[in-house]
Amino acid sequence: MLSLINDVYERLYKPIIGICMGEKGMITREWGPAYGGYLTFASIDDATSSAPGQISIDKLRENWRNLKLDPTR
Repeated sequence: MLSLINDVYERLYKPIIGICMGEKGMITREWGPAYGGYLTFASIDDATSSAPGQISIDKLRENWRNLKLDPTR
C-alpha cells in the first residue's frame, strides 16, 4: 500500500488515501502521509477507535516525532 501511495503521489500527482486495517495495517496509518498519502485516520483516544488498527491521535503524533516523520512532506 505504501508503494502504491508513493507511486500515485510521484507519478500522477493525485491525492490518494490508502489505509489498511488490523495490526499489520497500522504502518499505513502512520507512514501513509510521509509517502504522499492525502490523509490518515486516528481516534481521539484508545477507547473510541472505530476500526481495527486505528490508533489515537496522541499516539500517532508521538510515533511521528519518534520516527522523525514529516507527514506534510
